[in-house]
Amino acid sequence: MSNVNVFLFVVQHKNYTDAEKIMKTILKAESGKRNDQSQMKESVRKAEIDKAFVGFSNACVDKPEFAMAYFQRGNCYMMMHDYKRALYDFSAAILSETRYTGKNSELDKVKSVGLPTFYMYGGQCNYYLGQYEEALAHYEIALNKQNSKENKGDNDIKSKIFYNRGLANASLNKYQDAIND
Repeated sequence: MSNVNVFLFVVQHKNYTDAEKIMKTILKAESGKRNDQSQMKESVRKAEIDKAFVGFSNACVDKPEFAMAYFQRGNCYMMMHDYKRALYDFSAAILSETRYTGKNSELDKVKSVGLPTFYMYGGQCNYYLGQYEEALAHYEIALNKQNSKENKGDNDIKSKIFYNRGLANASLNKYQDAIND
């Protein structure tokens, strides 16, 4: 007989003291199962991040002009909470994007998320590192790039930039600027 059936049997016979003890046992067992499942999911997630990280690292070595490889490896670093390395990779993506775009037809076929996104993610790294002024500088550049002619129309990224800039302003006690964002 399972714990749940024992619980129901005890409740039917109005033995509430035993029912409470059995229910606590059931909840504890279920909680343990959830923790095991969440640990398993976390280890699968970590393995997936590690696999992606290796792939993007190889792409950075094979094609250093490929901005999206640096960007995606930077995302992997962010998921690993290694914000300094992520910031380095987002900076490399910016450099690669500005230096090589339009010069390599094979890589130009791959859709880049673009400079505004690279700068925004760089700002997020600065924010997580407690470098709020630097984060604001990244967000300003991201907005300027976003407002340029070739990036018009992507309001999703623009709203994320304003949101993140608001967080950085609030962290610097610039509450009116944060509210305006």
